[in-house]
Amino acid sequence: MQSSGKSQFDRLLDGPYYDAVVAANRAYLKVAVPDAAATEREYWTLSCLPSTATWPRRLSAVSMKTMETFVLHEPTGQGDEAPEGFVVVRRSTLKRHWSSRRALDRAFPGLTEEPSDYEDAGEDQATVRGRYDQLIAALTDERFASAVRDLVAPLLAVRTMHGAGHSYSLVDHVLGRASRPAEWIYPVNEESESWGDDPGVLETFHSVREGDVAEWHLSSCFHQIRAGDRIWVYATTPHRRIVAAGVAWSDPYEVADQEAVYWRVDIRWDLPLTRFLLATEAAGSEVLETTVQRVRAMHPAESAKLSKFLDGHQAPEPARLPEGRRRRLAQVTARQGQAEFRRRLMAAYGGRCAISDCDVEVVLQAAHIDPYNGPATNRVPNGLLLRADLHNLFDRGYLWIDGTYRVRVAEGLDHYADLDGQPLRRVAVEARPDKEALARHRSEAVKRLDI
Repeated sequence: MQSSGKSQFDRLLDGPYYDAVVAANRAYLKVAVPDAAATEREYWTLSCLPSTATWPRRLSAVSMKTMETFVLHEPTGQGDEAPEGFVVVRRSTLKRHWSSRRALDRAFPGLTEEPSDYEDAGEDQATVRGRYDQLIAALTDERFASAVRDLVAPLLAVRTMHGAGHSYSLVDHVLGRASRPAEWIYPVNEESESWGDDPGVLETFHSVREGDVAEWHLSSCFHQIRAGDRIWVYATTPHRRIVAAGVAWSDPYEVADQEAVYWRVDIRWDLPLTRFLLATEAAGSEVLETTVQRVRAMHPAESAKLSKFLDGHQAPEPARLPEGRRRRLAQVTARQGQAEFRRRLMAAYGGRCAISDCDVEVVLQAAHIDPYNGPATNRVPNGLLLRADLHNLFDRGYLWIDGTYRVRVAEGLDHYADLDGQPLRRVAVEARPDKEALARHRSEAVKRLDI
């Protein structure tokens, strides 16, 4: 691929906003552009860290014709860590679904609607602002998505004027054409103060045993490294070569003490490959193109050289993250998101089941109305707090909610017949279950039961 905007992309990759920028732009392009890969740079562009004299500082901007349609920027509030942004939508479509700004706020807490005056969009336009995750949640709602599509459809019929600022590198990551770097160089210096009184680097890795997992400090790249990535340890002066290899056994995580918060990553050492690297005394300057002063991604050319070196010396095949470990990590991540979703539903429903009024906390579960499909579906209006047995019936389609927020129970469930026709527990307007999501669930239930 070409690399327009590459230097800006490298800065984004090394910074704290990479994941958010990729996720938000992916959500937007999925909704706004029917065939993004076939029309990029000609009909739409995505810039990376555009050099505009605006505050707050821009992180990315999608442009069509001569206007920006989706922009992300650095946080505006003190202490805020999540990037923010705005999306331009067709105002009349937005008003058809949410007649007032207050109604929009109830549907998507945290988002605000403002006037917009881009010339290309005509008079019927509005800007919706909020945090990147709030924007992603809105983009998953088909009503909001239609307001986006109605605005951009005529823009995509005309070639854009912003081609020069297109970042192929960022688009590769947004569209999934190039995976995030999976190999990392971790420098160690046995003469530094941080190494302390530990044995030398070579002695340390000679003592590694099969299955050893070590907790290592991260001062950079902690937002990009992921479980399963390969870690190559580079010993600086006096060795100046790669001396060990391992697999990131976890995503990076925070560890706090009384003085500060630190980032750590668990590394499981690849014993056969590490022993080979210790004995070979090579893989130094002939592999690495630039100096290694801190943890960084291995450049593609470096990865190719190292692979050629290892193949030429018949090195052991590098270890990978076992599939069982990968599944367990994915389950942990999902459970962590589910725990926060349940906490918010517990607060919204006052710790009581939405149907039975049961307040026994250990049996209350967070049920999704639209099936779980990533963090964006963990919105309170897409959930119900249900007793475990009712959650099971709801997920299997034996129980659903009608258009008046009343419970309906399938025939033959005599034990639950008394619940049929009962109204859902009342909650605040902003937490009220999404009627369209309930209708989709109801439709699926009817299909399964062939009613």
